[in-house]
Amino acid sequence: MLKVQSDVEIAICWFDEEQWRLLKELDPDGTDESYEDWRYEATKAVNILRSEGSKVRKIHIHVSEFIAWCKKEGLEPVSSARAEYAAFLLRNRNEGEKT
Repeated sequence: MLKVQSDVEIAICWFDEEQWRLLKELDPDGTDESYEDWRYEATKAVNILRSEGSKVRKIHIHVSEFIAWCKKEGLEPVSSARAEYAAFLLRNRNEGEKT
């Protein structure tokens, strides 16, 4: 079994149904067929990571802010950029909590 450092957090993109629909319009090939499918798979992934000892933080994503961030960073708004964006938001939140 993989041993995970307890001080490391994993950022997981999290969407409400409205934001997920906007994401689906933005990247139709980059997400599940339905919000229910996405929610099921995302919840399963979170549960697996937590059962392995990982600290998981659901990062609520607003698609318009994600698009603006991608433009600023020169990235296409695809799944790899979503993961990078979630990590960016988590770092910013953690830095804010330290001050």
